Order: sequence, then structure tokens, then C-alpha cells
Amino acid sequence: MSLGINLGLAISGFFGSLLILGRAKDWKQRLLAVCAGTLSATYLTPIAMDIVELGIEGAEHGFAFILGYSGLTVVEYIEKKYIDKIKSKTDATNESQG
Repeated sequence: MSLGINLGLAISGFFGSLLILGRAKDWKQRLLAVCAGTLSATYLTPIAMDIVELGIEGAEHGFAFILGYSGLTVVEYIEKKYIDKIKSKTDATNESQG
């Protein structure tokens, strides 16, 4: 807790992120999915709980699991939106120089 990490939320997010590993293309995407899912669950669950204002005790672990599961979706979104644009710009630059 001294680092701001709730171990229960991190574990819930970790297990949520493991469910979607079959969709990952390679080991890099698997690693990113697990990291993104675990970190999303750890740091975004308290915010989500405040927004939803759900008064059910223990619901934060369910939210953490769902956020962990969505970790790969976040990685895919970033990859499609930003990394592919960077790659296409780099390829275009290399073709114009070559």
C-alpha cells in the first residue's frame, strides 16, 4: 500500500487479463496485455467505483477483474491508433529516401 497498490485489485486485474491472452498475436502483446490489465485494474478501479457509486462491499474486485480483462482491448486500441501510424510514417520516410 505504500506505493498506492492495492494487492487485491492487482491480483483481480491480473487474473482478468489472463483470460484474454488467447487473442494476443505474439509474446509482446501478451506481456503488454497482462501489464495493461493489471495496472488498469489497480489504478482505475477506485476511480470507477467513485463514478458508479455502487454501495456493494467487495464489488471493487469484480470491477478490477473486468478492467483487467479489458487490458488487451486498451493495448489493441493504442496499437491501431498510434503504433500503426508511426510505422506507416516511418515506412513512407524510408521509401522516399531510398
